[in-house]
Amino acid sequence: MIPVPGSSMAEPKIRVCHIVSANLWAGAEVQVFNLITARRYREKVEPHCILLNPGILEEKLRSHGIPVQVVPERETSFPKLMLSVSKLVRAHNCDLIHSHRYKENFIGVCVSELNGGIALVKTLYGIREIVTGWRSIKRRAYYFADSLMSRWFIDRTIVVTQDMREQVSGRIPKNKIEVIENSIDTKAFERIWGSKESRDVERHDEPVIGTFCRLAPVKGLDLFVQAAAELLKRSYRVRFLIGGTGPEKDHLAQLCEKLGLGEKLVFPGFVDDVYACISSLDVFVISSHHEGFPTAALEAMALGVPVVATSVGGIPEVIEHRKTGVLVKPGDYIAIADGIQRLLDDRNLRECISRSAFDKVRNAYSSESQAEKVIQCYEKVMSPRAR
Repeated sequence: MIPVPGSSMAEPKIRVCHIVSANLWAGAEVQVFNLITARRYREKVEPHCILLNPGILEEKLRSHGIPVQVVPERETSFPKLMLSVSKLVRAHNCDLIHSHRYKENFIGVCVSELNGGIALVKTLYGIREIVTGWRSIKRRAYYFADSLMSRWFIDRTIVVTQDMREQVSGRIPKNKIEVIENSIDTKAFERIWGSKESRDVERHDEPVIGTFCRLAPVKGLDLFVQAAAELLKRSYRVRFLIGGTGPEKDHLAQLCEKLGLGEKLVFPGFVDDVYACISSLDVFVISSHHEGFPTAALEAMALGVPVVATSVGGIPEVIEHRKTGVLVKPGDYIAIADGIQRLLDDRNLRECISRSAFDKVRNAYSSESQAEKVIQCYEKVMSPRAR
């Protein structure tokens, strides 16, 4: 990978194989897409993607001309899956493997060793999610095994917040940890910026409070539903929306029925143009019990929609209370309702937060700037091996 002294040839690209589950279109998949399609990344890196499930990420990557192979995990035994991934990595003559979740990290380590110790980087998007019973025991085993692999076999662990760096530094050597925050698609930025001044988003008679995320327990969406019911008790004429898909859908629908929300709260499911839907909101809510670095918060801030979020994980690193959003106590639906009410009642605060948040995201979290940081991480990993 090091150019020959005196040579006029362009420096060769780093051949990187990404291993991604891609069973959902969620935060990790969005970040993989943003990274791989960034102009700067394509200039320095030759990416290949191995996905363990077909779906939205596959479609989006193919539409951008990214080489993609799907090795369907539900139809393939684990030994065959491992051999198939190893064969693809070898066929692409990859210099580096970049894995994006716990299972993929294990596959990456095994494939690296089967191919002579290819350089290995992983990205950690969040810390432990809330699970119970047998799943909790399995998850703890995954975390323990992943920590051992990160210490001994994985060259770099990318985390998306300083908070996560502190949490993992006891298990992973600090010199193997890089902090690279999540990003928002630069091309989407350009569309947002180009229409920002002229766009007059249609507002309804009643303000719409909403969120878009994976419908999972860690997102604390039951708190959002309870906060919605609380605001209606306070005689606010508002409507609510929870966009996305996931295992909590039925539970949340039952809770809405129990609290008598009726048609006041809707579940549109997966939406293709999430930017348009977020733009139509008056307040965006993140009610999570834990977050890494929420992409949805960046999207809302970039669209000028004020955010109310629980003060957990990496959220305080991007949202400054009453300056670029409203932070509230986690696990408390009354606090969430109070935060929403504060923005509904104070138009000046709402507009100031919207402007400040827009400027912060535009300046600090573009996909191009974050792609450059990832490339630098690759180069640090590759340089000792190249010598």
